[in-house]
Amino acid sequence: MPKVRKKSYFHDLRLKLLEDSAHNGQLLVTASEFGYRCVGVDHEFKLEKKSQVPRPRDLSAVINGYPGNMQAAGVRVLKRLTVIVEEPSLLHVMTSPAVSEYDVIAVQPNSERTFQQACSTMPIDIITMDMTQQLPYNLRRQQIGQAIERGITFEICYTPALLDPTARRYTFSNALDLIHTCKGKNVVVSSGAQRPMELRAPYDIANLYPNILMQYWCCYPLTLTVATCLASKEVESVRTC
Repeated sequence: MPKVRKKSYFHDLRLKLLEDSAHNGQLLVTASEFGYRCVGVDHEFKLEKKSQVPRPRDLSAVINGYPGNMQAAGVRVLKRLTVIVEEPSLLHVMTSPAVSEYDVIAVQPNSERTFQQACSTMPIDIITMDMTQQLPYNLRRQQIGQAIERGITFEICYTPALLDPTARRYTFSNALDLIHTCKGKNVVVSSGAQRPMELRAPYDIANLYPNILMQYWCCYPLTLTVATCLASKEVESVRTC
């Protein structure tokens, strides 16, 4: 019997909704029209002293505002939390009950110690980085490998690179460094888009940085593989303690 190949879909795990904006519903519709079958609606949260993790926002008004487009395309919407943190001592709030209400947990470490802890012990799904500037830590293969063994995914966001030439150069350099260190494993490409015009179709992403995608072919199906595992109802969360 011939082997049946499981069908894969494209995912964008980082869409940033604006407060009380008419762009929000259209952003989801545009993602659907571009062929994304699962999107992560991101709640970005900067962790500071005495701050508490916010609960997920109610997305029903946004989703139900365009019921025909979303339901017909079969788009799944995930609630994502991205915690921006510099001091590891603040990470105890990640045990808050509010964290468990999100589908995808991401951390943006802004210091060497936080990055090390994110790779080694933090119960998260994604490590994302501000690639529009020089990273505040080095991407060491040992730490990256430890995170990969724990099932953690590293994220590249392309939207900031569309808006500024300097950000584009840094994003190109940092993305190449990350993919080289990861050897192409456990890397996912997301948009980080806030407006429909900032979104790109899946295959158009390859045109943003063709040198990277040509050298590391595994970048091309990034949104097909790891993101599918993160978004699938049948696959358990990759978070490990």
